[in-house]
Amino acid sequence: HSYSADVAQKDYDQKGTAKGRNIKLGMDYSFADYVSEQILIHKQSPDAIIMRLENEGNPFATVVSTRTLYNYIEHGYIPGVERCHLPRGGRRTKRRYRPVRRAFKGDGKDIEERPHAANTRQEAGHWEMDCMLSGKGAGRSCLLVLSERKHREVIIKKLRSPRAESVVKALDRLERKLGAKSFRERFKTITMDNGPEFSDWRSLERSCVAQRIRTSTYYCHPYSAWERGSVEQVIGLIRRFVPKGSDIDKLTSKDIHGIQHWLNDLPRRILKGKSAKNASGRPEAA
Repeated sequence: HSYSADVAQKDYDQKGTAKGRNIKLGMDYSFADYVSEQILIHKQSPDAIIMRLENEGNPFATVVSTRTLYNYIEHGYIPGVERCHLPRGGRRTKRRYRPVRRAFKGDGKDIEERPHAANTRQEAGHWEMDCMLSGKGAGRSCLLVLSERKHREVIIKKLRSPRAESVVKALDRLERKLGAKSFRERFKTITMDNGPEFSDWRSLERSCVAQRIRTSTYYCHPYSAWERGSVEQVIGLIRRFVPKGSDIDKLTSKDIHGIQHWLNDLPRRILKGKSAKNASGRPEAA
């Protein structure tokens, strides 16, 4: 069948005036086009769109909740947008809990030794760290991802390989850029999993520019991803730009900084609609 703009418009109008309760969207095509652009081009979630409109001012006649906007998408009221375009396909993820295994490999500090301030998220400066790999058949490069537990600030660094020395070098470069004192204040603790890329905890903790400790590191229990849930969520968001199987070798510094900026500018419901950049009140780390 050939495409007809008139037929498509008639179908769109019919859906908006279907039997039952009238939807708020009505004939507000500018709002529908705005939502479509934000999702398809800027990769924003419906919740992020609603929070941004609430915080920055809504120029449209339509005022709806996040749940209502999801309903509009599911019923086809937003042009070009389907559930597959939404984070995780529009599905709500259920957190799966497994029993904590007390066995701890290595001689680093267990997460149970982590300061109370890090556990409660009441104090800034406590981070989670993980490596995001390309996938089968792709290059050796990976992304080192750090997420701050209170303000959800994100730092992304490209590594040539997921090796312990590569992770240490990345933190060394960041410390030299920020300065030893600033690094200590900004990175009070770092929590990570038991992967071999994080095995050299002594070098991760030791300053490369001063004769002292620069941070404290803690290991999660095996098979306990929820103990570093913030960075897991961030990696899920990065996958919108770098799907599994993508070759991270091909990502440029500009690409990575663009993803990092997008994450730090994203409104978060847990931050009452603020972005990490606004909540922390600090310039974004390079």
